[in-house]
Amino acid sequence: MMSSATETSFRKVLNSHGYAFQFGLASELEYRFLAKGEPWRVIGVEVPVEVQGYATRIDFVLANGPRNVWLAAECKRANPALSNWCFAASPNLVGGSRSDLIGERLRFIGAGLHSVQCCGGTIGSMPNIYDVAIEVRGSEKGDEHGIGRGAIEESMTQVVRGMNGLIRLAEKNRSLVVGSSPQTVSGIVFTTAQIWTSNVALDRTDLATGVVDFEGSEFVARPWVAYRYRATPNLRHEFPCGEGGINLQEVLDRDFVRTIFVVGPSGVSSFLEWAATAIG
Repeated sequence: MMSSATETSFRKVLNSHGYAFQFGLASELEYRFLAKGEPWRVIGVEVPVEVQGYATRIDFVLANGPRNVWLAAECKRANPALSNWCFAASPNLVGGSRSDLIGERLRFIGAGLHSVQCCGGTIGSMPNIYDVAIEVRGSEKGDEHGIGRGAIEESMTQVVRGMNGLIRLAEKNRSLVVGSSPQTVSGIVFTTAQIWTSNVALDRTDLATGVVDFEGSEFVARPWVAYRYRATPNLRHEFPCGEGGINLQEVLDRDFVRTIFVVGPSGVSSFLEWAATAIG
């Protein structure tokens, strides 16, 4: 039998790692989907994948069968000391649509590596998509075993690697993709953090000090947000894309820019209801 001191330490470390959050959320979602007859299903938990020699596991995968959508889900229990995740939008300096949601579009056109086409494409749209993400300190004491700043970047790296690993897994098991329509693959981070957004204009900045002008801007709590993440080449799958870009921004969107959804505790229901018909 464990001593009380050992059990107390076990509880603290277990909770700080977020295992309970991951499995509790997956179980709650599956119960909800079955009870309400919604199109989403949990089709895999702790799914092992590999990208460019790096092996990892996706916390769980959500599928919307009628719309051929997979969401690779990462669960992140935020360190209580940094449990405010704040988002802002960058100015549009290079043109193009700022409302497009960009995800992977996977299709098979035969056998072998070069029969797989998968690249970034528009999977929906919404008016507000954010580009800057910062963890901000709150009033609570931090976890002894929790990570400090960098939780958002770590979550994005993990979920994008999971998305691309899921695509590689599908290539080896093509029966997972049903029908002839492209399979949409996107990513989602479920977090215990409180989500905030600011509409501050980042181009209204004093170049002598680097300080932005917050006059007239709003700071608002949100249940969930869409975040435009710029992935790096080491996170990408190796499959070719069937579409060429005519300028640098199109190439970046096709190969590296991905919209990742960040969902807080109060946003699970509203996000999934919206996503059931908005993504695909």
